[in-house]
Amino acid sequence: MNSFSSPKTIYFLIIVLIFGLIFIDHLTSQTSGIVAAPGDAGPSCAPCGAPCK
Repeated sequence: MNSFSSPKTIYFLIIVLIFGLIFIDHLTSQTSGIVAAPGDAGPSCAPCGAPCK
């Protein structure tokens, strides 16, 4: 039996592929280009950025 087609190897490759896609998506995501403090959230009342009602 070919060891490449064993279920353990297939599951491992799927997990590595998923984490690789997440990592690439994280590295290629658009950012604002600046590092802002939590208090610089614009017109918000809460530190998490929730809008005022």
